[in-house]
Amino acid sequence: LLIRLVTHSFDPVFLPFSSDSNYSLSFNTCLKCEIPFETIKDVPTLLENMKTPQRYPHVSVYYPHNSVFNMYDVLIAVYKKRGHRDLYGYSLKEGKKIPKIICNHNFKLRVLVRGQPAINNSKLRMWTMPSEKQHEAFFG
Repeated sequence: LLIRLVTHSFDPVFLPFSSDSNYSLSFNTCLKCEIPFETIKDVPTLLENMKTPQRYPHVSVYYPHNSVFNMYDVLIAVYKKRGHRDLYGYSLKEGKKIPKIICNHNFKLRVLVRGQPAINNSKLRMWTMPSEKQHEAFFG
């Protein structure tokens, strides 16, 4: 995901936001009060401590080490303009497993990236589950 963002290689399934803007990009930063990212242990605390960027449009990528967040492995905040933030959550799973937890955060998109994706794309428990073909097109 990070490489795709750096190269502005967006995708309608995995990174469905405008590619016509010159986004600035941050990784595991943009937090209030200079809180070290490693100390944040849950999504509500991260959302509370996200700082609005200096420049717009902006994309903030949050990738906690060792999957400390219950539901998400990667979070992306997209700031198109001041006062406007869209959240995207990604759960990275091996095999065919689908989380039993229903997503309850106010995210624009929640994507379940599985090691063995289904033949057809689908939605379940508010997760978007891209198909095998969509995985291949995005990840190569």
